[in-house]
Amino acid sequence: MDISSSETKFVETRRGIYSQLYENYNIVASQNPTQKEKVLLKVICYKQQQAKQEILIDENMTMDKMQRLFHGVKKEDIPFNAFEVLIESVGKSVLWNNYLYAIKNFLAESKIPKSYLLKIFTKMLRSTIHDWLKIKTVEEQSNFFKQTEFCIKSLSMSPTIKSIMSPNEEFAFSVGQIARHYVDFKQKIGEQSNSLKDILTYSKYDREKLRFVLQRIGIGINLAKANDKDISEITKTADKLHPKNEISDEEAHRDYSYFFYKGYYTKEITA
Repeated sequence: MDISSSETKFVETRRGIYSQLYENYNIVASQNPTQKEKVLLKVICYKQQQAKQEILIDENMTMDKMQRLFHGVKKEDIPFNAFEVLIESVGKSVLWNNYLYAIKNFLAESKIPKSYLLKIFTKMLRSTIHDWLKIKTVEEQSNFFKQTEFCIKSLSMSPTIKSIMSPNEEFAFSVGQIARHYVDFKQKIGEQSNSLKDILTYSKYDREKLRFVLQRIGIGINLAKANDKDISEITKTADKLHPKNEISDEEAHRDYSYFFYKGYYTKEITA
C-alpha cells in the first residue's frame, strides 16, 4: 500500500512478492516525479487463524530503497514465484520460516549468506531427486533452478550479475552437464542399468565424488557397445565440457550437489 496517497491502487500480479513489489514500485515511479520523495510504501504480511491475526512482516519502504533493490532488474528476468520457492512442504505441513526470513532481509537490504541458501536448496533437491529422475520432461527442474538462482542473486549477491558460480562450483556444474549427456547416450544405445542411476544419487558431491563420476563415465564410454559415430560424439562432448580447473584443496570436502544437479538439468546442447 502507498500510505501517502489513497489514490494509488495496486493490482495483484499473482506472481509472488518480488514481482508484486517490483510492479508497485514501477507504478509509483511512473507518476508525478516531484511527488516521489513523499511516497511511502508499507509492506504488511499477516497470518490469520480463526479470530486471531498475527503480523509477520511490517516494513516501511521508501522510493530510494525500492530504487536500490530493483536497480538494473528487468521484468522479464524475474521468475514466476521467485522467492516462493523457499516455502517448503513437509507432508501436510507448510514451513514458512525460510521464506519470511528471506523477505525480511530483502526488505531490510541485509544480505543472506550464499552458503545458507545453498544448504536449503540442496535439502530440497535431496527430497525430490529420486522423483525427478523418473520424469522425462525438465520443466519443473528448470523452473526450480531459475527460481533458486534468482534467490541467490537477489538475497546474497546482486540480481544483475551473470553467474552465481565460483570456479569450484563451475567444476561441479560441468560434471553435471557431462553426466546428463552420458545418461542420454546410454539410454540411446539401450544400456540402462542401476549403476547408471547410481552416479546421480550420491548423498554428497564433494571433489572426490565428482572425480569418481568422471572416472565412471570414462570407463562407461570405453566399454559401451555402440557404433563409432555415437562413441565419437559422446567423447567429443565430454572433452569439450570437461572442467578446466580442479576444485581447490581448501574446499575439496564441500558439498557441490546443487551445482552438479544444476548442470545436469541445464544440459548444453551440442551440434
